Amino acid sequence: MNNQELNRAMTAGIMRVEQIVHIATQGDDNSQSRAFDIAFGSGGDGVFESMGIKPKFDYWEPWDVYTTCRGAGKLGFLVLVAFPTQIFLERGGFNFHHEEVYERWFYGETLEEAYQKAFDYNKESNGR
Repeated sequence: MNNQELNRAMTAGIMRVEQIVHIATQGDDNSQSRAFDIAFGSGGDGVFESMGIKPKFDYWEPWDVYTTCRGAGKLGFLVLVAFPTQIFLERGGFNFHHEEVYERWFYGETLEEAYQKAFDYNKESNGR
């Protein structure tokens, strides 16, 4: 996926990037960023799965997360992607819609790889 394809997907409302975490620079034991803490803060729900890592324990200290990622050779990019879905409703002669958003983490050694995984996932799931 190149930048133009990504931009088209985002401006068409097919997907949007909510958060990007570079594990190697934002997860280091001595300088963990807020984004890294947020990504792994709730036990890494969906994050470890996207990386292909099976957590060894339930409670994580920040250094445990980075050590686990480093040990698994996963120091690339985590990207939280939202997939907005518009739901159209008609009531009493009025038409309106609201948007539901499904979020999912994708991991790639490069940003392009993570974006491609998100794009492929959406295509398989929603046909868009």
